[in-house]
This record gives sequence, C-alpha cells and structure tokens, in this order.
Amino acid sequence: MLEDLIQPEHLKSLAGAAAFQRGEAYFCEGRVEIAADEAERVAGAVEGGGREPYRAWIEAEADGLRWDCTCPVGGRGDFCKHLVALALARLASGEGAAPSREQAAGKKQRRGKEDEIRAFLEGQDSARLVEWLLEVARWDRATRERLLLAARAGGPASEIKKLVTQVTGVRGFLDYHAMPDFARRVDELIDALEGLRGAELMGLAEYAVERLHHALEACDDSDGHMGELLGRLVDLHVRASAEARPEPAAFARWLFDRQMQDAWDTWPGPEAYLDALGKAGLTEYARLARAAWDQLPSRKPGDAERGDGRYRITRIMESLAKLSGDTEALVEVHKKDLSSTYAFLRIAEIYRDAGQGDAALDWAERGLAAFPKDPDWRLQDFLVEAYFRRGRRDEAMAIAWAQFGGRGGGVDGYRKLMERARRTAGAEAWRTRALGALREAALRHHEHFRPLYGRRPDRPDFTMLVRALIWDGDLDAALAEANAGRCDARTLIDLARALAPARPEAAIPFYKRAVHPIVDLKKNDAYAEAAGVMRAVRDLLEGLGREREFGDWLAEVRLAHKPKRNFMKLLDAL
Repeated sequence: MLEDLIQPEHLKSLAGAAAFQRGEAYFCEGRVEIAADEAERVAGAVEGGGREPYRAWIEAEADGLRWDCTCPVGGRGDFCKHLVALALARLASGEGAAPSREQAAGKKQRRGKEDEIRAFLEGQDSARLVEWLLEVARWDRATRERLLLAARAGGPASEIKKLVTQVTGVRGFLDYHAMPDFARRVDELIDALEGLRGAELMGLAEYAVERLHHALEACDDSDGHMGELLGRLVDLHVRASAEARPEPAAFARWLFDRQMQDAWDTWPGPEAYLDALGKAGLTEYARLARAAWDQLPSRKPGDAERGDGRYRITRIMESLAKLSGDTEALVEVHKKDLSSTYAFLRIAEIYRDAGQGDAALDWAERGLAAFPKDPDWRLQDFLVEAYFRRGRRDEAMAIAWAQFGGRGGGVDGYRKLMERARRTAGAEAWRTRALGALREAALRHHEHFRPLYGRRPDRPDFTMLVRALIWDGDLDAALAEANAGRCDARTLIDLARALAPARPEAAIPFYKRAVHPIVDLKKNDAYAEAAGVMRAVRDLLEGLGREREFGDWLAEVRLAHKPKRNFMKLLDAL
C-alpha cells in the first residue's frame, strides 16, 4: 500500500513540480540514509543545506499518507523535497529494484569524493590529523563523545561511569525530534561497554539502566528507542553476571528487589539468570517470592480490583512455575485472582497447551458462567473453537451470535460471524439474520438521535451494512443500500472501486459523494486522497467518452473549496 501511495506522479502532486525536482536530485546524489524500513512506514535522514541532516518519515494509513520532516517546510505540514527524496529511496530499495542511470551516477560521484578525501588524509602526518580531529570535537558533541568512549574504554570503571553519566544525561525535556540523536549516542556507549567483562560490566550496566529509567521520565520515546537500548544493556548484564558469579543469595535478593520495584518492566525474571543464581540463588529467590505471594489476598469473581501491586509478584510466580514445568503450579498462580474472565481464559489455555482438553473446556465454561453479562471476547473465541472441534456447532454458533450482538455488530463482527457460519449447514440463514441485525441497528440509531439533529439527516447511516455487503461480494445489494442510506467516505470509495471494473457508470456517483467529506478534514494527506479520487473519476469518464463532464465537476469542486490553497495546487495537476 505504501508503494502505491508514493509513486512519482503522486509525489509530484503532493509536493509540487519544483519540490519534486529538488527532492529527486537529492535522492540521485545519494543524500538519503534509510533508518527504518517497514511494510507501511519508512524513516530516515536526508542531507540538506544545514550542518545536520533532516529527519523524516512517511507512513501509510487506511485513509492515505501521514508524514513529518524536521525542516521548516515539513514542520508546516507540507510535503517537502526531503520527503520526496526519502520516498524515492524507499521505492528504489524494493526487492529487485534496479537503480536508474542518474541514481547510479550520483552514488558513483559520492564514492569518488570519499575516495579523494581518503587519499588526501592518508598523505597527512598524524599530528596534523590529531589537530583536525580535535577541532571537529570542540564543535561536534557526537564526535567528542565517540573519541572519549574510545579513549576511556580501557581505563578504570570510574572514568567510564563518568562518561555514562554524561551521555545519558537529559536537560529539560527530550522531544521526539531529539530522540534519534540521543539514542545514537547511547548506542555507541553500549558498543564501548561490550568490550568489558564480569563484575565491572555488571555494575556499569546496572548504572546505565538506572540512568535511562530517569531519562524515560523526561522524553518523547514514541518510536521506542529506549526499549531497544535497555534490552541491549540487560543482555550485557545477563552475560556479565554469568561471568562474575556473584554470591548467589545476595544476587537473588538484588534481582527480586529490582523486579518488584521496576516500573518500566526492564529486568527479566530468574529464567534469564540461572547461570548466575545457581541452585542456591534460585532457592533464595523462590523463598522471597513465596513470602510476598502469601501476603497477597485471593480474589474471586465479582471482587473489585484493588491497587495491591500484584502484577509484578504474579509475573514472578508465573516464571517460577514455568521453570518447574508443573502445570498445576502454574494454574495455582492464576487461581489466586479470578476477578476477571481473562483469568479463567489463562487457566483454560494452560490446560489446553498441556494437552488436557477437558479441563480447558471446563474452565472456559466456568468463566463464561461467572461473567454472563460481561464476557471477555477472547474467552468466547476459545469456547467457539473448542465447541467446533467437538462437533457442537449449535453451541459454537450461539456464542458466536451473542458475541456479534454484544460487541455492537459492525463489519468486523459480521466477517467473524460469517467465517464461522460457513463451517455449518445454515450459513445463508445466519447471513440473512446478521444483515437484518445491521439494518435494524442503523435504523434504531437514526431514530434514537433524531431529537438531537434538529432537521435530521433524512436517511439512516448504512455504512456498516454496506461494508458487510461489499465484503460478501454482493455489489447489487451494496449499491441499493448505499443509495437508500448514508455512508462514510471510505465506504463510498471502496464501493466505487469494487464497481468500477464492470460498472463504471455506477461507480462515478459514489466517488463524487466521497470527495467533499474528505476535503473537509482540512489536512494535506486528505487533500491528496481527494485528488486521487478525482483522478479516478476523470479516468472513468474518459473511458465512457464523457470528458466534458469532468471539467464541469472540477469547476464545482474548485468553487466549493477555493480557500484551501494546498488543495487547489493538487487540482492544478488535474
């Protein structure tokens, strides 16, 4: 989906011809470094005219593209040249994608410059190179810290600890845009720590984790940099503890205390530290856990949730039970708190995974009976599958229907219900019943809110009903219901796309109905999506030999949304 939304023509309509041309030049010059490349998201750094590269990201969502760039243009929400360069780099990085002649020339030119600089530096004496590096380090914090790390890596732990303090220090609030640079510096620090061993590394890793916990309280870590950094530090600590072999009982007390006080869930359980704990340490750890566990009151169905901090000790007891390999011990942990349907589900899953199907079904049924008015949908799913496996289809479908109605129906609920109904002989009857329920729900909602509308909309909202029919492939019924009621813009577009190949004249009105609600969102990505819908209408009308019609409609849309300048730019491309 992301590739479809960042094709060159679409990028040109988003950024404008001039910005697209500059962004394409940046890409061809090799100025883009991709930092994160996921199915529907790409992020990276683009070298611009400043000292530091601009950080940018692009993400595909159900309703179009979202993006951001640290440059002034991107900061206003516009699609800038750096975003164009990043998008083109993503397209070029696709599997099997061959670089263009311009891209290959740009990379070759870049490598040539690097080779020229390398040859020059290799001809200088060491004293001159030292002076140049020092000059850079005076002005560039990252270079200074990298050199200090290298210089102190082989020194006493006290000196490295000072550097840990310096690198992990946060003054004020660390915003989203500053986080990648902070994370890079900490990552380089961890690289240096990896060269240490034993007790020295244990102490420094513990201290670094503590420092990052403080930093977490004063930063925007939306991209999850801290989780990866903390994970690396914990891995180092686990390795170092196995090498250092600390006194088992003392280490067990330290680990238990850390886990019980760990607000960020950083420190792993005893299973990660078996080499360091040994039999004696594990015994002491289990003794501490049991003493805390026995202080915790049991809960039964209907008991109110209390702030008794049971989450951490429950996790610890679960770890110990898993280490023992005793199914009943694990069940006993979860039987301590039966105040939710999820607790019954966990016990049912434990028995199922242990191959005890009858016990699993018994606990699932007990959970449903204990919470008849507010069952957990995951427990319902468990029971439905358990009943189907036993050939008890009527009981499975009774729960499936209750789940469909209890969760407000909706298209996702409809799909789930029908996927199950098709495993029975009465699928068509279930379909008729479910579609009727969606229609009735829409009509009830329409009548219920009638007094609030004043001059209420004259048609009910059939969005969910139409989406269900589209999923079914019943386009005739979907078209009829969409004309009989209202639908949201996304549903109108999906219906139009489904109709367009065989019935373009039927698709056009639904595309047109979707444009104004999308533009009224007043966002650049919404404008881009609306322009894409209008292109689809233009292409369909051209195929029908009705080109003039598009010009008249385009003029109407321009008049209706004239103040929206960014949208007008996109219409110019049409």
